[in-house]
Amino acid sequence: MSLAERVEVGVRDRDYNVYFYPLGQEGLVRYLEEKCRPLFGSDVYYDAEGTIFYRTWRDLPRKGFQPDKHVLVSRLPPRADISAPYTRYQDLKVMRIHQVRKDDGSVEAAIRSIDHTLEGERGKERDQAAAVKYRATELLDLFGGKSFTEISQDEFKTERDKTYALLARVGLDPEAVVNQLKQRMSKWLTKGSFGRDSTGRLNRLITTQALSAAHRRAIMRERGIGGPIVGKFVRMREALTFEREFCRTIFQDVTAHLRPEAMPSHMLFKYPTRRPGNVGIVRGMIHTMCFQLGLPHVKTYRTIGRQVEVILAEVEELLRQGKRAEIVQRGLFPQAYQLLVDELGKRQDIYP
Repeated sequence: MSLAERVEVGVRDRDYNVYFYPLGQEGLVRYLEEKCRPLFGSDVYYDAEGTIFYRTWRDLPRKGFQPDKHVLVSRLPPRADISAPYTRYQDLKVMRIHQVRKDDGSVEAAIRSIDHTLEGERGKERDQAAAVKYRATELLDLFGGKSFTEISQDEFKTERDKTYALLARVGLDPEAVVNQLKQRMSKWLTKGSFGRDSTGRLNRLITTQALSAAHRRAIMRERGIGGPIVGKFVRMREALTFEREFCRTIFQDVTAHLRPEAMPSHMLFKYPTRRPGNVGIVRGMIHTMCFQLGLPHVKTYRTIGRQVEVILAEVEELLRQGKRAEIVQRGLFPQAYQLLVDELGKRQDIYP
């Protein structure tokens, strides 16, 4: 789908807006269209290396507007005249493509950038929405910092009680509130506080989705609008947050397999000169880990994932060749493990 087609689909309810991008950005626009993919259907894009881009549309003043310095994106009727004195096409919008460069172009830096834009959009914080947003971010931070299996039922109950106490302090009862937006944000928050899906099983991704939904609705309520500008940015933030949790879940899963007392302590590697056993099973596990590490879309998880994938692919090949001693001597498992541990630890403290 071309840029013009995507714009047309996205603005069907605002047919009288006219969209442009600055002349001279043709190469960047073409790169976004041809080499990048949207992240979970949002206005966030990523390329093959995991570099993150996102689009914004800003008002373009009609006074002093210079058509020769802009490229028209909108599909207009053949007889449309956007320069006519009483034209119905009053609102002009110009596209900006932003590339995330700070903090190595990480997804965390992208979320902070989106947050900065959201904070400056409009409106004064409302007590209830601010409380939900704060609690959603706090729980995302807590649950994203360690594996769910490390959190006891008592800890889940404590966090759940904190959520209900906070909602009670601001007078927000999820079961009694009438306003639909407030009802949804409070119910998503309480759902995310349980850490479980609808079947009662511990589920990190469902929890992340629920808390992200609560955060998104809290922002919309906080601003007092559900309009396209804030809505677009909160959807971008939601996509980035889900991607971050997706990447960290993969890294935590692979790390659990590579910890010293796990796969590296298997008889195949503990006694590399003995007759091998279960080689096929171990190779299959390594192959699965390589597949998982190729799934992250964005930096810096994509970069590190590729590096670890290369190491594990070499382990699998040496194992196939029967060179188990070389795997141990070269310390390939510790190398892969340390890369993952370092990345998880480095990114844990900069969650937005």
